[in-house]
Amino acid sequence: MLERGLRVDHTTIYRWVQHYAPELEKRCRPHLRVTNDSWRVDETYVKVKKVWMYIYRAVDYQGNTLEFLLSLTRNASLGQTRLLKSACCAP
Repeated sequence: MLERGLRVDHTTIYRWVQHYAPELEKRCRPHLRVTNDSWRVDETYVKVKKVWMYIYRAVDYQGNTLEFLLSLTRNASLGQTRLLKSACCAP
């Protein structure tokens, strides 16, 4: 806020969060994907802008892509670690 020329105390921001968080959750919740803890990592080799790359996808039990990672080098453990961090925090 200070970057925009507004001086706001941290308690004011806390009050805004307390006031607007339920409304934001109510509006965002219907758009979140429903998933359970069952997911796997899918790895394949694709061509992106004339360059071959590895794509790692976190796929849930229904086949929906939760997260993906493009990499120039093949490193399955790194891809799985990064996708684990993002997919475990998915709704």
